[in-house]
Amino acid sequence: MVGLLKSILPEALVRRLWIIKSIPGCLISNARKLLGPDLHSGKKGKDIMGVWDFKTVPWAIGDFIIFVQMLNIKRELLGSERINFCIVCDRHNPAGNRGETWVTNQNYRYYLFKLLPVIETLPSHGSVFFFDDREEYWDLLRQRGERYYIFPSLPTLLAETFNFYGGADMAMEQEYFRLHGAAPHLVVHDNYMQRTHELFGRTLEGRIPVTMSIRNQISNDEIRNTDQNVWLDFIKKCQELHPEVLFYIVCNRDEIFPGLREQPNVVLSKDHGFGLSEDMALIRSTLLYMGMASGINWIAVYSNQPYMIFGFPSFSGRHMGLEQDAIWNFSTKEQRLFWDTFEITSESIMKEFSALYGSLDVEAWRGRAAKHMDA
Repeated sequence: MVGLLKSILPEALVRRLWIIKSIPGCLISNARKLLGPDLHSGKKGKDIMGVWDFKTVPWAIGDFIIFVQMLNIKRELLGSERINFCIVCDRHNPAGNRGETWVTNQNYRYYLFKLLPVIETLPSHGSVFFFDDREEYWDLLRQRGERYYIFPSLPTLLAETFNFYGGADMAMEQEYFRLHGAAPHLVVHDNYMQRTHELFGRTLEGRIPVTMSIRNQISNDEIRNTDQNVWLDFIKKCQELHPEVLFYIVCNRDEIFPGLREQPNVVLSKDHGFGLSEDMALIRSTLLYMGMASGINWIAVYSNQPYMIFGFPSFSGRHMGLEQDAIWNFSTKEQRLFWDTFEITSESIMKEFSALYGSLDVEAWRGRAAKHMDA
């Protein structure tokens, strides 16, 4: 029978059939629970094992933050104490089925460790396993899989379909909010929050902090990149109209464009040794966050932090089941999402910024900031 299968089926499919056969009987008997993501399935109390397989998922911070939030919701639903991680890639082909050319067998560990701080945003996480050998990964599932609620589901992992087409659909987050009227938030560790307030002590000088992300990446969605002329003009106009505002810029070093550092109302986080963890803390610590649609946005989305996100892809919105120009049901009135149909000019940004900024309670922010400054 096996010989017949090998003769008529692709080698990869035959291999997966062998894997299914080798999975412990307890997992097969619990297959119903693994046909998720289902908000009402799974044995309560088990620790969760989140599997992030770079054969199908992108090497992107945003997708990983969304995945971490999905695990956060699963933890709430299942009453699990801890969330464990299994991160997998093939060291000879780390770009996986997506073929992302900037990830190679020489640099994939660099990109991997840039993502790991996202795990700290969970209220409670456990062990983190990393495999660059797929056989060792399957050994973990065969030998210890029965201890965990595995997410994504085992059939989804075997089919290599999780987050492969269209990105996250946000169905779990929105359904959870519909059922419970609230959504769990990701967290930023107090140590990182304290570092941001130390930076405020050195640079703020009584002004109001706003975090801005800059995106300038070579990819198939360059439309989400920051238009340097437009945003630099906005920053200059803000110095005239809102001189009390100080922008803290979060981005990669190679995304800093000419003229940005020279602005009197700009502080670059990278000039102060900040990494991803501190940048996420900056987003959570300032009065509001703004920028083009990019991966780091999601640490603001999964919170009550006021934000303005521009250039949100219409394709993503439709994939998430949103009406044109709509926002997720768990968002607050102080969170604004502007689709790529919105014309981005320095004037249009200023109009929206002034409206949201003018509606926020600055004194309430000062009170929250003072507690950290005094700590």
